[in-house]
Amino acid sequence: MNRSDRRFLEKLKSETRWAETEAATHRSMLRWHVMVADFIREVVRSHGIDPGRVRCLELGDKAAAELAAIPDTPELLSADDERLEAAEDDERDDGDDPRPALAAEHRRVIEYWLDRGGAPDFERDSALSVLGWCLAQHCAAAKARKAGGVAAADASAS
Repeated sequence: MNRSDRRFLEKLKSETRWAETEAATHRSMLRWHVMVADFIREVVRSHGIDPGRVRCLELGDKAAAELAAIPDTPELLSADDERLEAAEDDERDDGDDPRPALAAEHRRVIEYWLDRGGAPDFERDSALSVLGWCLAQHCAAAKARKAGGVAAADASAS
């Protein structure tokens, strides 16, 4: 095999790895959308809100349908995890990790709902806003449980 053929094969392998990583990333994002939609659905139901009113759940429903059509399997999930972990190792030195900025934005939205109170417009607000509200409800409930436990411990000590 001559040098040109070897370069062509290496380029082909590289493009195949890139395509496989892109597909794994896409499926991972679909799984994330389903997980977030399930969480939102659980929280709104627990607050007596009809999930049918929550427009952003459509994204999770579409993602679930796309995963079902693949079909998504535990083996595919495992293979995707391995592929993405390997790709992350390859890209670790690139800098520009978006996760800290994304986490800061999530904290900002959660704090907004904790400070503001109330509820989003479930028919119009973004998935980020609705998710932030749900996480704020979760945080407030955890804080109340913790405060209740402290109050109960104080009362039993008296």
